[in-house]
Amino acid sequence: MQSLARAAPSATLVGFDLSPIALDLARRRGHDRLLRANVELLPFRPASFDAVVSADVLYHRGVIDDAAALRELARAVKPGGVVLLNLPAHPKLRGAHDEVIHTARRYSRGDVRRIAAAAGLEVARLCWFNCALFPVALAVRRLSRGGAARSDVRLPPAPVNALLSAWMRAEAWLALRLPLPFGLSLFAILSKPFPSDPPGRS
Repeated sequence: MQSLARAAPSATLVGFDLSPIALDLARRRGHDRLLRANVELLPFRPASFDAVVSADVLYHRGVIDDAAALRELARAVKPGGVVLLNLPAHPKLRGAHDEVIHTARRYSRGDVRRIAAAAGLEVARLCWFNCALFPVALAVRRLSRGGAARSDVRLPPAPVNALLSAWMRAEAWLALRLPLPFGLSLFAILSKPFPSDPPGRS
């Protein structure tokens, strides 16, 4: 929500999560419009929001039916609004890291298009993201298979972290303008169409 607040300072933001720990962390960062909710059964009226952001949620094993969850997100968005998704990509990247973070599924572009269509959403943009670290992650994940379950995500030294952060910002700018060849994640902008006019109406 920090990034959303900076991107849209005049917007009214509402956050939800099933985890009390996640909600507590958000409150400590100054967010107060929060509630505990299941993404597969949202406590919002239809067409409540102009936009919905789901960052690394649908992949989780706590989400039993990712297609049903996306239908709920679509239901909560107004016609003409958007659903923004960030999802872990490539089933071939599964490794010990996924066991630790409770990954139930990784996505291909076809997977995203399929669940978007089932939710009545149109794909406005679908692009790879986090391209630079893909070769390293692919090698590490393959080597980790069959080993102890542990995350391969580590906080690097400050200079390296600053360099990687700068690259990620540049890549985010680039990914919305040019197609990247691959990536650790898929980013999708899904639009909710307006209802069709009734038959016979001009």
